[in-house]
This record gives sequence, structure tokens and C-alpha cells, in this order.
Amino acid sequence: MHLLNNKTFWLTIAGTQSLYWLSLLGYLNPTVNHIWFIILTGSVLMFSVANLRWGLNILLLEMVINSKGYLFFIPIGDFNLSLRITLWSVIILVFFSQFLKSGLLQKIQAQYKKPLTKPLLVLAIAIIFGLLAGILNHNNWSNIFFDANGWLYWLLILPWLFFYSKEDFKKLWPALAGALTTLALGSLATLYTFSHNFLDSNSIFYGWLRDNGLGEITMMSGNFYRVFFQAHIWFLPAIFTIWLYWMLKIKQNNWHNWLTTSGLAALWLAPILTGLSRSYWVGLFIGWVLIGLLAIYKKIPGKRWLMGQLWLVSVGALAFLMILITVKFPWPTSQVGFSTDILTDRTEITSEAGAASRWALWPKLWQSISTKPFGAGFGTTVTYKSSDPRVLDKDPSGSYTTFSFEWGWLDIWLKTGPLGFIAYLWLLILTTYLAWNKNDWLTWSLVIGFLVIAAVNFFSPYFNHPLGIAYFILLITYLNNSSE
Repeated sequence: MHLLNNKTFWLTIAGTQSLYWLSLLGYLNPTVNHIWFIILTGSVLMFSVANLRWGLNILLLEMVINSKGYLFFIPIGDFNLSLRITLWSVIILVFFSQFLKSGLLQKIQAQYKKPLTKPLLVLAIAIIFGLLAGILNHNNWSNIFFDANGWLYWLLILPWLFFYSKEDFKKLWPALAGALTTLALGSLATLYTFSHNFLDSNSIFYGWLRDNGLGEITMMSGNFYRVFFQAHIWFLPAIFTIWLYWMLKIKQNNWHNWLTTSGLAALWLAPILTGLSRSYWVGLFIGWVLIGLLAIYKKIPGKRWLMGQLWLVSVGALAFLMILITVKFPWPTSQVGFSTDILTDRTEITSEAGAASRWALWPKLWQSISTKPFGAGFGTTVTYKSSDPRVLDKDPSGSYTTFSFEWGWLDIWLKTGPLGFIAYLWLLILTTYLAWNKNDWLTWSLVIGFLVIAAVNFFSPYFNHPLGIAYFILLITYLNNSSE
């Protein structure tokens, strides 16, 4: 893992950092936003026509640095056409045009024989059912569209399966590491900016983060700011990948690799800690347990396991040090005072606003599922009593109706029925089985990251979102095409 000497790593950091700055300029001047939207769309179209893998890589990197896909967009009436959905459309169109020109039948037959194809077909049927059920149940058309559009990203499984090989993944990893580094640096820069009172909640910077769907900034106890980006989910599998790499592959006298991996792991862990997401903390614990089980099952030497634990502790300490330096840097004067109330508030799983809202939603979701156990379709809404201050500002009673739910696995059942739920479980079990029986540390780390996201999905929806679906597609493609 010689990333510091890898040109792709540094070029990706430079390119993705530039996108952040251009997006901010576009927020200040909509004309700049529209121009870069067109430039980026045209560029990805040309890259995809030349080599579809380039287009796939660019779209994936966009998903890593951008939570909701609105770094750039063009307003069309009341609808904002995001760069992400545009790039998705470009890649799908290029894929079908190229796919139809080349060995169609032979490629289909080759993929059909792969073990993961059948559960994918069942999932496709479940998604179609969810769309039809939403229409037949007379759900609001706008709700159906915005609910189902995240699931459309499953179509990207086709170009990935048919055009991506194991060799292509080797070229992808440095770019992914570069994008993750940009995301981490951006998160810490945001924490620094708010901690030193550069900007308040009415500032342009806050508006850009909020309106473009990049993340949430919330003041906590002691003037500490919670910086949470939905895209931080990528850090969970990345951290466990580096941990396994360090534990199994790095030689003890290779200080260059030791420092590189430790520094990156700490940098990527810091946003998980500052995001104060209970779901992510559960994910970290689940991942730690899974690596322990892997060590037992694969008979990893006890010395390596112990060294891995010590390394993890040192990475955690380094991540805390990075956060401390960020919020306490003496220029300008820091406004932050650390308080144990921050952790107390986040570990309160019943009365804290976010947790209380989740628990209020739980019985309402089960009630809707019991009413239509075979699936109610996309766009199905549920009304419950929310404790979110933003909801209470609009309606003091807290009554809130939405089609977007926190309980990810229940969302899958309600929208696509037991068929969709079973398809996901089938994929979950089969990918785990296939990966666990390979003698490859990278495959192990990818499936552990996948199981961690599956655990997070219980509390926060990711498997119906482009970010979680993208990781799912990466894993399936790697397993399906690893023998090629």
C-alpha cells in the first residue's frame, strides 16, 4: 500500500477537492454551477464512450465525496436535476449502446452461471413489484419517484458485472483512498471552521452544506459541533480494510507502510467520531467482533491479533488527537469546551430527539407492514410523532408524514414486500459464504465492511440509497468476477 507514491491517489485528492471548491462557487453564482454541471456531464460522456470503466469510476468517486448527489445541479421548474442522476443516466445509456454491439448472448450466459445472479434476479422482480404496487395503491407520483429513484442505482450492477474485471479493481483502490481522504479533510475543515466561530448557522458555507445535501452541522454541549455527512459510511469498510491489511500483510520492519496506513486509518476514523452517529458506533463494534471471529476461524496467529489490537488503539488515540488539534487550534480563539454531556446525550437511546423519533416510528412501520404484509410499494407514507426540533417548529404537535424511514430493513419490507427482504438476505448470506471461503484478505475485508453496513442499515437506511447500493455492487462484482 504505497499510496504516498501513487499518482492516482494524489490526482484524485486534487480533483475531488477542486469539485468542492467549484461547487461552493456555484452556490454563490448559479451560472458557475450550471456551467460546471454541463462540463462534467459532457466529460463523463466522452470518458464513458472511450472506456466505460472510467465513467463508472468517476460516478463512484462522486458517491464517496458527496452524500446526496447535489454538488452540481440544474433547476427544472420545481425539480433540481442532480449531477449524480445525470451521470447515472449517461453511464446506463452508454452501457446499453456498447453492450448491444458486443457478444450479447455470450456475456449473458457467462454471468447467468455465476452464483450471485439468481438472488439479483429475485431482487429485480421485487423492485418492479414495489414500483407497480406503489402505482396500484395510488401513492403520490412525486413520492413514488423520489422513493424509487435510489433503487434505480441497482441498474449499475450491469455495467459493473459486464465490463469490470479483477485487474480493474487494482487500479480503483488508490482512487477510492484519495476520495476518502478528501472527504475526511473536508469534514475536519468543516469542524475547524465552526469550532473557531468563522461561520454561524446563517452563513453561506452552512447553506451550501445543507442545501447541497453534503451534511448536517449541529451544535452540541460545550459549543462542540457535530459534523455528520451521510457519505461517512464509506469510512467503516475502509477502516476495517486497512486494519486487516496491517494485521496480515505488513511486515513488522516496514515503517513506511506502517506510518501510511496508521495515518490514513486515523484520518478516516476521525469523522466517524466527530459525526457522533450511534449507528456508526454500532457498526464499529460489529466490525471488531467480525474480525475477531475471522481471526479464530482462519487461525490467525495470536501475536498478529494482539498487535492488531494495539494498532487499533493507537489509531483511535491518533484520531482523537487530530480532533483535539482541529477544535483547539489557537488561531483564531477556539469556542469549544469539551463536555462529557456530549457522549451522555448521544448514548441516551430513548429521550434524545433523534432516538425518540426512531422509536416513535417503529410501531407505526410495523402497523403498516401488518396491514399490507406483501408490500405497499414505493411512495408509501407513514405518519408518526417526531421529536425533531425542525418538525416541531412547523407543527408543535410533532405530527410528521414521510415515505423515508430510518429503520432500513423495515423500509425494504414495506416497499418491496417479503420478496425484496428475502432477496437481500439471500445476497447477504451468499456473499458472506463466498467471501469467507476464499483465502484472500481483501475479500474478507470487503465482506466485513458489507456486514457492517448491513448492521447500520437496521437503524439508518443505506441499502435503499445509492451509497449503500454502490458498495453492494462493488462487493458483488468483485466476488463474481474475481476468478476472471
